[in-house]
Amino acid sequence: TYNISVSPNVTREPYASVAVHIEFGCEPSRADELSESLMEIIKNTSAGELEEEYIIRQEQQYRRSFEEAVEKNTFWLQHLEEAFGYGDDPEDILTPEAFNEKISVDSVIDTVQRFFTTDEYIRVVLQPEI
Repeated sequence: TYNISVSPNVTREPYASVAVHIEFGCEPSRADELSESLMEIIKNTSAGELEEEYIIRQEQQYRRSFEEAVEKNTFWLQHLEEAFGYGDDPEDILTPEAFNEKISVDSVIDTVQRFFTTDEYIRVVLQPEI
């Protein structure tokens, strides 16, 4: 792949919902192969197959992303809007330390089992103009 992006979207209003957008760029001839590989990863994770190394990498990535994000006004604006809009404590920020306490092999497997179904998804393939 040229790149891959996973974007979860959790909403509380008008009703609670979760959507995950997984996007990747690749050679057009590999789109089917890579889509099938992605579905296999989701199925395997849902079945309980996940290495601890994945969790370690996610903890490291979250720390780097957090350190960059807190330097920007957009991070604080979004966090404060959500906190005050939903009546949450504005001091309750998911710091890297709090993230590390919440993430584990079991929590990721549980999340995949709850929110990723391989029978309910939309697959879109954009092809370049020829």
